[in-house]
Amino acid sequence: MQEAPGTHMIDTNRAPWEYFRVSDSASAVIVPSKTLINDPETGMLVAKVRYSAGYTTISHWHNCAHGIYVLDGILCTHAGDFGPGTFIWFPEGLVMEHGATQENDCTYLFITNKAFDVHFTHEAGAPPAEKASDWNANGVTIVDTNRVPWEFNKVADSESATIVASKTCIVDPDTGMLVAKVCYKAGFMTMPHWHNCAHGGYVLDGIVSTHAGELGPGGFFWFPERSLMNHGATAENDVTYLFISNKAFDLHFAHEEGDPPAKA
Repeated sequence: MQEAPGTHMIDTNRAPWEYFRVSDSASAVIVPSKTLINDPETGMLVAKVRYSAGYTTISHWHNCAHGIYVLDGILCTHAGDFGPGTFIWFPEGLVMEHGATQENDCTYLFITNKAFDVHFTHEAGAPPAEKASDWNANGVTIVDTNRVPWEFNKVADSESATIVASKTCIVDPDTGMLVAKVCYKAGFMTMPHWHNCAHGGYVLDGIVSTHAGELGPGGFFWFPERSLMNHGATAENDVTYLFISNKAFDLHFAHEEGDPPAKA
């Protein structure tokens, strides 16, 4: 199966940290991060980010909704403190603060639903009324994926549909993008298929096997919209990964519908 242009396979354990200035404001801060995808169609961003022990952002808001999946350490936010395996979704226009504890660094996946921006409240004031959320945890979605039970979902209405274990973290009401924790059992492999959304995943445990190669924990893969693909787990071990799409999820099997149509 030919690899589609725009496919990304990244070992985030080896990729160097970049020191990202989060705005051009006088209040801008430098945060270590590794950009995994900046989607050219929707502007949505996925990055691996690290907060050093004791670091806390100052009060700010965004014109994008965004999620944080904690990989290591404790994330401290105005809505509470959260450990590894927790996913927190902050709505657009929410005034917030977040950082790490005094004792340990915090590493997490940062996922936006559209282009990233940041506005510091002491410089830009409160968000516009049509976007503003209360200073409290109003609208924040918190999913502890360690405790939420697995759901066994039929991923399509087709005769070829397969049952996949997953835990939904968010379906964004604005863009339709999906974030979910997914488990493939050892030896499972999807049939060749395609989607009308670009999507990817960050490997949490095990080895994901795809037409473009294999990745272990800390690996990130991204497949462009309407690329033909298959993926699954190795014969030896289950694989668990965080699934991320850039818009509403769908699924089409190549043996039933043929090759994906050319994108207009």
